Amino acid sequence: MNKKTLLGIFLIVGTVALFAAYNQGFFKKKEVEKKNLELIKVGFQADEYMFEALVDTATDKGYFAENGIKVEKVQNTNNLIAALSSGDLDVSLGANTVALLNFLNNQDTVFIDKLINRPPFTGVITRKGNRSELSKAAVAKLAGAGQIYTEVVKSNLGTVEEIDYSVAAIGAPQIAAIESGVADFTVTNVLNDDTKKAVKGKDLEIVSPDDTWKNKELPMGVISTKKLVESKKSSVGGFVKALNKAQEYALGHKKESVDRIKIISKYSESSSSEIFVAYAKTVSSSHKLDENSLKDVMEAVRTLKPKNASRNLSEYIDTQFVK
Repeated sequence: MNKKTLLGIFLIVGTVALFAAYNQGFFKKKEVEKKNLELIKVGFQADEYMFEALVDTATDKGYFAENGIKVEKVQNTNNLIAALSSGDLDVSLGANTVALLNFLNNQDTVFIDKLINRPPFTGVITRKGNRSELSKAAVAKLAGAGQIYTEVVKSNLGTVEEIDYSVAAIGAPQIAAIESGVADFTVTNVLNDDTKKAVKGKDLEIVSPDDTWKNKELPMGVISTKKLVESKKSSVGGFVKALNKAQEYALGHKKESVDRIKIISKYSESSSSEIFVAYAKTVSSSHKLDENSLKDVMEAVRTLKPKNASRNLSEYIDTQFVK
């Protein structure tokens, strides 16, 4: 038997083997996995640029798919916790304050992954000489209090929606409210030229958050409901695993992360870099939340007289997915 005949036989045998393998599904594994990905709906406020960048990183790098899930981003959610309770969201990325208030009002809320120790705001605008008042309000408002900050911010506006006190871009209405005393302060994610221009020539100052709440623990991370965790345990665990992997990657690849923030926020390179640096400074060394790290948030929430302020916090803290 000559070499050409042998080669022909090997080619025929190889082709048959490949065809058999294909029919057995060896080369369809990824296709099948893709079809079986479970959907997780994740919510965050529109100005949570770094959180959104982490979700995009996990999606683009295939971290979610590796864990059997696909993610739908839900932005501009006015009340993330209400959306969780209604089932419109599976998980949200945000602060403890509203979530903890919801829990102490006997609602189903659990905190499952601590990403950062405090919100990475880069500046607070207030009236000159107002730092003492700002310190009193820092825990509740700068913890991401959202719907509950009327207790700590003076307002004669009727509804809190009329002025957004936690905006990324500072506009004339916010500045006018601070100057007149209607509002005590506003926070900004970015200290860019527009922010500095808005303050220039006025009796206002930009205060670093480190001057008001440097030693406060105001954890932010992944929030869900006990009902959802129990029904989608594998998928929720996969989401947490993928997001943590994305955060580790993002922190090690600043340029790529800044580019993502720039696209999401439409800010300049320097402002996007500032957001990244501020976030990196607040990253938690442990993803596990504990009762002690909630004491500063509890200080704010208790002022609102929740229905069940003594509820056992072990029901709120779920650490099964983190180390």
